Amino acid sequence: SFVVKNGPEFELMARAKQAGDPKFAFLFESEPGTEAAIGHAYYKWKKHSIESQLQQEAENRVAKLPDSVKVSESVQRVNKMQDQCVAPKNVPDSPAVSDMDME
Repeated sequence: SFVVKNGPEFELMARAKQAGDPKFAFLFESEPGTEAAIGHAYYKWKKHSIESQLQQEAENRVAKLPDSVKVSESVQRVNKMQDQCVAPKNVPDSPAVSDMDME
């Protein structure tokens, strides 16, 4: 639930900090059939389950609101999702040569 509440950055940080700790092996994919792989499958399922539950609760709250408020909340939710998006780092700019120049 910490990962769902705190976002993907938290998950990345936890993976980086706990990479060598066997207690946190569930954060990483492992060889099928191993305890770590089973833990990772459960972790992914639980994370998805919590995300779905929170989404359903949010949709239920919105469904009870008057239409004028629903639009405002939808805009706020989109803005929040946009704020949470992280731009990729170290991505080179597109080349100066266009597709047409390459033909």
